[in-house]
Amino acid sequence: MVVSGSWQGNPNDTVLEKIAKCEDNLKEWSKLKFGSLVARRKKAEKALTILEKRKKNGAVIAQRRAIEKELNEIMDLEEEAWKQRSRTDWLQQGDRNTPFFHRKASDRRNRNTINFLLDQDGVERKGQKAVTLCIRDYYQMLFKAAPPALTSHVLDAISCKITDRMNEELLQPITREEIWNALRHMGPTKAPGADGMLTMFFQKYWHVIGDDVTKEIQGYMDRGEFPQVLNHTLLALIPKTKKPKTPAEFRPISLCKVLYKIFSKVLANKLKKVLKVAVVENQSAFVPGRYITDNVIVAFECFHAMKTITKGKKGYMAAKLDIAKAYDRVSWKFLEAIIRKLGFADRWVRMIMYCVSTVSYAALVKGHQSDTFFPTRGLRKGDPISPYLFLLVAEGLSALTAKAEAEGFIQGLKVSQNAPMISHLLFADDSISFIKATRPQCSKLKEILSCYEVESGQSVSLTKSEISFSSNIPNQTQLEMADLLGMKLVEFHEKYLGLPTVVGRKKRSIFSYLVDRIRKKVKLWKSKLLSSAAKEVLIKC
Repeated sequence: MVVSGSWQGNPNDTVLEKIAKCEDNLKEWSKLKFGSLVARRKKAEKALTILEKRKKNGAVIAQRRAIEKELNEIMDLEEEAWKQRSRTDWLQQGDRNTPFFHRKASDRRNRNTINFLLDQDGVERKGQKAVTLCIRDYYQMLFKAAPPALTSHVLDAISCKITDRMNEELLQPITREEIWNALRHMGPTKAPGADGMLTMFFQKYWHVIGDDVTKEIQGYMDRGEFPQVLNHTLLALIPKTKKPKTPAEFRPISLCKVLYKIFSKVLANKLKKVLKVAVVENQSAFVPGRYITDNVIVAFECFHAMKTITKGKKGYMAAKLDIAKAYDRVSWKFLEAIIRKLGFADRWVRMIMYCVSTVSYAALVKGHQSDTFFPTRGLRKGDPISPYLFLLVAEGLSALTAKAEAEGFIQGLKVSQNAPMISHLLFADDSISFIKATRPQCSKLKEILSCYEVESGQSVSLTKSEISFSSNIPNQTQLEMADLLGMKLVEFHEKYLGLPTVVGRKKRSIFSYLVDRIRKKVKLWKSKLLSSAAKEVLIKC
């Protein structure tokens, strides 16, 4: 009744106005309907205690059952409320876990509390206002576009891949089924955007709001634009370290409004259908039909082949690259140029760039929002289409490498005589290159990375990148090439995509990190908070 009344109250209201009315009315209804759950639970528990002391008869038993039913309903509501606050969406069964969720929420709050930060000049900032300003200034600078590149070497290496037929498919009108399919696959209790509405609201009341939401999103597609207020995004900060001291030690997650996320996900689902054509086989992230294991198997075969090369002058090197803040540094001009060069229709390009470039941000610190600021570069973590757009950006690095290989400037690694040549592997922003270990090829790799950085806005963190060599390369040569690239020289790369690259006889020590991770997680489950049955459920999750 509350949702129907709010939604259908004024036929002249826009969908955004209806969502705002629903939020206000649901808050008011929640106060009247539920009040304080803690107070209601204590009242019910007190009434139950009094009844237990009375002499049992039919009336007392009936009263007791009614209060027990009410108490269970209150505790269910409490559990759901604390579950949402704890952001624990992987626990779906077991005994009543309200204390566990309470602890998780408290731990989460304590972990995310920011007491002070060091600004870009190393000055300590304390207090809500100073910390918020420090964070806003940092991200305002991070999302500021660098001067445009004067060269177009990356674009020159890109070829047109999208056909007219593919463009026709991409620009087909959005159907109600596509919108519902996008919505139903979204996490129901993911953190809400600036309007405060959860995805669950749209999913549960689709029968009420579905027609209006469908028309609204179809209108976005037809016009190629939407109200810019829809793209206002909150930046939630997730600590990357135990006690972060600078804004750089947080991972920014974009909390987009659900209505925008539905539209973005519909576009992402359309884009996914042509990714196999647009993105080279070396890239296995997010492309339908490709898997993370593809890269893992190929990379491990390459590492093994390098390990077996112990004689001769012909050796190879592997450069594992670390891309710093990959999403945050994407140049919008480069993204638009590369999408156009791949052959996407002008209308599709304009619509994608409208989604990317009309964003506004407010940093969320201790529940308070900073002043709004407007970025001029970057893709949002939390926007459904961002991972797929980043693949198109990374296509630039792949194209440059492939061109250098075709022109004979670099030579990849073959694990056997009839195997294909492998010069590089990509998994989103995770990149590794395999080339012949010579000074000219090493210099060419450095040139490729520099060119990609300048034109795309990306930044290779050389101090975090690693380089390894086959056993037959002299130590002095290894040091010289590592110095030329500015990368850390290692005997072997400990992990690639989360798995150890070398597994010898001591398998227990190699995989001990998995046991340590489980122990660390189990250690947090206090015996008083969960029963043994509940702990068993958690271990299986």
